[in-house]
Amino acid sequence: MVKYNSGEIRKALDAWYEARADERQEQILRDYFAQESPENMPRDIRIASVMFSGLGSLGGESLTASLKVPRKRKYTTVVYPLIAAAAAAVLIVILSVRRPFYGYDYDGSRITSRAEAMESAGYLQCLTLLDDDIFMISEMIK
Repeated sequence: MVKYNSGEIRKALDAWYEARADERQEQILRDYFAQESPENMPRDIRIASVMFSGLGSLGGESLTASLKVPRKRKYTTVVYPLIAAAAAAVLIVILSVRRPFYGYDYDGSRITSRAEAMESAGYLQCLTLLDDDIFMISEMIK
């Protein structure tokens, strides 16, 4: 059982709070909080012991162990491509079903109903007849 002085513990705690503690300092903190009872600790270290109460159960975990990339699950290699294929198929179906298009209205909007297209054609025919009458009147005036 190694006895640590409070200065060494405070130095290791400061390094831990600043995220620059090395393996040795982490081990000092693990050992200290595992072997020392809170009644025997100085007040400021006792407050920190509450935060580190589960540190002893971490055992030999270190930063390098927590940085390991988790293994992919096998179903993700099958499920995600199936979801992507289904989404692509739905998108293709939606885009392939087109509404009929008859032309553009006077304000530039699309004409998609047959009735509206026939009404626009009737208006254009009336304007054409009116244009012929105006042309004939202008010829008579000359």
